[in-house]
Amino acid sequence: MSSAVALAAQMEECFASADVGYFICLVHSGVFSTSTCALACPHRSQSCCDSADMAQRCPAGATTQTCKALFDDTLFRRLQCQELSAPAVGAIVATCVLVAAVVCITWLRCRWSRAATTPRQRSCLRFEGQVRVLVWKNLRLRQHRPVKAVVEFALPLVFIAALVLLGALPSLQEPGRSASLASRGNCSGAAECDARLLATCRKNVPALLQTGEPSATATSFYSSGEPVFGLFFLLAYLRFVPSLTADIVREKEQRLTEGMKMLGVGDGALRLSWFLTGAVYNTPLALLVAIELKHGNVFPMADLATLFLFFAAFGLAIVSFATMVGVFFNKSKTAAVASALVWVVAFLPFYAVQDSASRAKHAAALSAPAAFALGIQVLAKEAQWGQDVYFYLAQALAPEADVSVGGMAAMLLLDALVMSALGWYLAQVVPQEYGVQKPWHFLFHPAYWRPQRRTGNRDDASDSLPELLEYHEMATPARDDFAEALAT
Repeated sequence: MSSAVALAAQMEECFASADVGYFICLVHSGVFSTSTCALACPHRSQSCCDSADMAQRCPAGATTQTCKALFDDTLFRRLQCQELSAPAVGAIVATCVLVAAVVCITWLRCRWSRAATTPRQRSCLRFEGQVRVLVWKNLRLRQHRPVKAVVEFALPLVFIAALVLLGALPSLQEPGRSASLASRGNCSGAAECDARLLATCRKNVPALLQTGEPSATATSFYSSGEPVFGLFFLLAYLRFVPSLTADIVREKEQRLTEGMKMLGVGDGALRLSWFLTGAVYNTPLALLVAIELKHGNVFPMADLATLFLFFAAFGLAIVSFATMVGVFFNKSKTAAVASALVWVVAFLPFYAVQDSASRAKHAAALSAPAAFALGIQVLAKEAQWGQDVYFYLAQALAPEADVSVGGMAAMLLLDALVMSALGWYLAQVVPQEYGVQKPWHFLFHPAYWRPQRRTGNRDDASDSLPELLEYHEMATPARDDFAEALAT
């Protein structure tokens, strides 16, 4: 890396400057070894926090301010302990919000179940009960096919384990260059020792910047794998797409969906139950995948929280895609094959934009598989920067990237939201085997958004019916008003 060589030359000139006091403070801060001037803490760890902070507080003269800025910006600020990353903060906030929502829903359910006085409260209780029963039903159905569930869950981990084994090969683990460091040698007196140490630091600066440099084999492995890593990880998760789509369509095929709707189960409860079921499986899987990739030295310098959010968002995108594609099919086997083909075809925009500008990449990221592949490509590029000091220097000297892993995680969440909304809309307008479909322009009619409810006498005995059957308050007459409004 020519920029690293130029940086080493600048640091050599800095050590040769006349501001001896600054550099004596620098080498005694704890960041450098006092015998060879090697980096005593090349990793971001708690033990290096005080050393990096002390090095930044070393006073420099007017003529050495440029050198101080060089050391602080390229080295010390990257070695010091930092606050939580934005993805880590996002993961913590999302977890806190989720826990608070669960606690709030549980508290309201316990309170309203004792005395639900308003129709809205009873409606919320029924909706919560429906979702809870439907999620339990989905999980129980998976338990009846344990081999299939285990294979789907373990397949991504097995694929990544192959990368972990490749990354553990000696040819990939060995350093790029092994340079011997000169030692300060014996000295008498503080002045003589400091002078010799400064000379040693100046001589060893080029070798210091090689700490963590990847081998030529590792660089070639990640650079050649950039175009295919995305497809590799996509295939690792591919089994989820046809399986989930088939499960959704199978309920239509066996008329279970219509039966549940006849009992009063709403379409919103059905869709939300599939999302929650997918989250139950995908969230722990995303955490295991992130841990395996980082601590298995596949992407060792990637942020763990970023990896977790990235793969968790990809799992939500898979669920959204399955609910959207399932609208078009009434046979589970046909839906499984077609969904897998469409999912793979949606990956192809990645190859068209992998070398394009940022705008084209973000446009292609509206396809969830392409966004996933672009995020994996960023991880593969960063893996070529090596580890430790070499990674931080390469990160500082690299041009600003068009996309980031966090940005692609956000795009995956956007894709999941768009596909969910599109799946809901298509379910209303695409002709199905049962039910009356709405016209394509139903969203533009005021009668849909402000239905007029007709009140009538309500059978008090219905309160004793089971929860799933307790749906006498549904706005069926309002649906008739909406149909009349469309007809006119």
